[in-house]
Amino acid sequence: MGNGGPAGEAEAKAKEAEAKAQEEAKEAEAKAQEEAKAQEEAKAKEEAEDDEAGVPISKARVEYCLKSARFWVKALPRFADDQQRTADRWALAAGVLSAVTSLAIWPAIESQANRSESNGTIVDPLNPFAIAISVVAFAAAICALFPRVKNYSENAGQAREVASRYGAVLGDLMDLDAMDPFDQRGARAVVRDFEAIKQQKDGIRGLPSRERVEAKEAIAAAQDRADVANAERGVVTATK
Repeated sequence: MGNGGPAGEAEAKAKEAEAKAQEEAKEAEAKAQEEAKAQEEAKAKEEAEDDEAGVPISKARVEYCLKSARFWVKALPRFADDQQRTADRWALAAGVLSAVTSLAIWPAIESQANRSESNGTIVDPLNPFAIAISVVAFAAAICALFPRVKNYSENAGQAREVASRYGAVLGDLMDLDAMDPFDQRGARAVVRDFEAIKQQKDGIRGLPSRERVEAKEAIAAAQDRADVANAERGVVTATK
């Protein structure tokens, strides 16, 4: 009974120490959360100050981004369609050649087997018909492999995705271009999104340059105008 008093006191002290430790742990956790929040706020404030202290986004740059977005939002779907059509043509060629091989190989084998049985000879590996079937089978394999190497389908999918992103940022650029007064903070955010989309667009394989496409379109437009002018002169001459 005499030992019960000190034991109970020790147990009470242990519980008190445990409660105190838990309280200190909670205080430390709350302090850590406050410090993390303060660091995040300081970082956000620093980024905002950097944006304000950085080079301002000019109206000319927004107009350049707008012109580029307008171009690629039309050019990328055309590129995607061309890539998909190319992939489909190669796939169709591979399928047709494989079908021809499958249909021709069994009659060839049966015919060769019948001749061998009747003549008592072995199958000739240099039979022209067998060689032709092998060539067609090889061509089918090439037709199936080539579009995978060139990534036509993958390019088409990436182009469609980037075109949709250009469509989204195009509206923001148009709103920003029409904004008066010019919002620098909004301009930075929109131009940052545009640059990210441009980086993704530059990673698409086989995509022609904007200058090349515009040059082709200009030549085609000039040719159309010349054809129209020649047609009009022909009509005038016939009238006279």
